[in-house]
Amino acid sequence: MFSPCCFWIHPYHCLQYRQVYPEIETNAFLRSAKEANSLLADGQLILNRLSSSRDLARKIMMAAQSSQKDTVMTLLRQTGVRSQLDASFNPDGIRIILINPHSRIFLMLRWS
Repeated sequence: MFSPCCFWIHPYHCLQYRQVYPEIETNAFLRSAKEANSLLADGQLILNRLSSSRDLARKIMMAAQSSQKDTVMTLLRQTGVRSQLDASFNPDGIRIILINPHSRIFLMLRWS
């Protein structure tokens, strides 16, 4: 909706409402996408280990249920991931965050 003063001064082209965007620069976006490939590989590694090891899944769930975040983090690192990671959990599941300087990938897995 045009403000009354803008409409009366410039009925068809109200420049004060025109959004000015910076010129498109793709370097950071491309770097982020390229670096995300390593995060995807680490995510796949975690998922493969979890889906093939009932013992690992049980240990992670027991540590999370006991609010032992350090143990959960140690178990996740033992899967062989090279990326920085973080995790949070609640009674419904776990959220694993794989991190590099230009991108992040979230894995959200349910256990209830």
